[in-house]
Amino acid sequence: RMSLSERDRDFFKKVLERAKDILADLSRGRSNKKVIVELNQFIKDLIEEKTVEYKDNANVSILFEDATLYPVFSKVLIGELGRCLSNLMNNAVEATDKRPNRITVSLSVFHGKKAVISISDNG
Repeated sequence: RMSLSERDRDFFKKVLERAKDILADLSRGRSNKKVIVELNQFIKDLIEEKTVEYKDNANVSILFEDATLYPVFSKVLIGELGRCLSNLMNNAVEATDKRPNRITVSLSVFHGKKAVISISDNG
C-alpha cells in the first residue's frame, strides 16, 4: 500500500477538483459562469501540476515570476483559463525537442487595473 504525504494528498485533491470542474463544463457545453479567483495562487497550483506532469523530463523547469505586491483577483472562466495556460505550457515543452527548457510564467498588473499573464521559454 502506497502512502502519500499531506502535500501530495492536497495536490491530488486539487487536480481532481480541476478535473471535475472541466468535466462539468464539458457536460454543460462550457459554462459561461465566471468566478473570482486569486490569480497568484491559481498560477502556482497550475505550475505545481505541470511540474509533476513533467517530473521525468529533466530538461524542463517551470518558474513563476510574480511581479505583484499583493494577491490579484480576477473574474474568469476558470476552466478556460486553466486549459489555455496549460496548453501554452505544453506547447513550450514540445517546442524544445529535448533541449533544456526554462518556462517562465509571469503575473503582473498593468496600470493597477489589468492582470497580465505571460508565458515565455528559452526554446
